[in-house]
Amino acid sequence: MSVYIHHIEFIERTLKILSQHECNHEKTLFLNCCVGLLLMPQQLAARTKTISIDETVDYDNWGIDISQIKENDACEGLDKNSVENIARHFRNSISHYRFDVMSCNKKYIEKIVVIDKKGEGDKAKTTFQLEMNFSDFSKFVLKYATVLKDKLRKY
Repeated sequence: MSVYIHHIEFIERTLKILSQHECNHEKTLFLNCCVGLLLMPQQLAARTKTISIDETVDYDNWGIDISQIKENDACEGLDKNSVENIARHFRNSISHYRFDVMSCNKKYIEKIVVIDKKGEGDKAKTTFQLEMNFSDFSKFVLKYATVLKDKLRKY
């Protein structure tokens, strides 16, 4: 169990940073927090294969309107609208810098377009694209990290 303490504390501290700051107007801070709240928990869940969120996304609970997803390509063994599949696409988008923060010159981030691709360069195929309000994106990221943190505590 001690091996997971670091991961739990990392998620908790990152969540605390977000709660203490108005991160929706500090783009760099928000994206750094996404690394902590999307990448690390998703990688840990993928590595352990025993800690995951076995749910499909919906707007009320996760902030994701599945009707707005374009070209959703699911990871093998996952429903294309599963929480883990969406988290994987979000993780890929952030880590490969394939996103667009809409209305960048305004004080607050209003919208974000999340894009995931398979392949490199001109031959890369879009496997996922979703334009959404920043508050919905934030809702998903925060809930995903919190649920995985709670599951890690029980593991």
